[in-house]
Amino acid sequence: MIRAVVGAEAWKLVTLRAFPVAFGVGVLVPLALLLINRAAGGEGVLAFAGLPGGAVGAVVLGVVVISGEYGNGQITTTLAAVPRRWVLLLGKAFVVVVAVGVLAAVAVGVVVGVEGSWGADGVLGRALGTVVYWVLTALMAFAVAVAARSGLVPVVVFAVNGTVVSASYLLLRVTPLAMYLPDVAGVRMFAGADFHGEALPPVTGGLVMAGWAAAAVVAAGVVFARRDA
Repeated sequence: MIRAVVGAEAWKLVTLRAFPVAFGVGVLVPLALLLINRAAGGEGVLAFAGLPGGAVGAVVLGVVVISGEYGNGQITTTLAAVPRRWVLLLGKAFVVVVAVGVLAAVAVGVVVGVEGSWGADGVLGRALGTVVYWVLTALMAFAVAVAARSGLVPVVVFAVNGTVVSASYLLLRVTPLAMYLPDVAGVRMFAGADFHGEALPPVTGGLVMAGWAAAAVVAAGVVFARRDA
């Protein structure tokens, strides 16, 4: 059954109008920021500086896989076809992981390839860290969308926090405990030594961020399983 659910959810996702938009944002925003940084005379490996902005595309993919169905009422039809809600939730989450993983891999491949920095020290690890960071961010956005039955809340929160003003980084100036918040915990996976400030080591930070994502999906699943729709 799970295979059929994954196939159906994957098809629904790729046929959404938001799907190519998310891919466009995920690839073009980091590329544009890379070119701007290069024109400004930035030094070192610049490809990863703009990748947090591209993560907005990952957030969109994580959100629209469920929010659109609440918006047009299709969720009732989906639940009639797949009454086992945990199966549906995990099927959607799996589709998010695959779609965002592909998007992140393409985005990283493009910006690092354009910069020509694949041979630099640590780039491969940072590239992998970017993929993990985007996937976990998208899963958390997906969980919030499930709980809120809306895509607006997670898109606004994650987009603003990731690109404009990060509440987590502001809290980091107040207390070192903020390094255990998901976005700060995971930042070293792709930022490497470019992140100036207290941060967990890449592997530890990735595990902490993964714990946040898992907890968010489980909490959303409990809410999803107990309410009417």
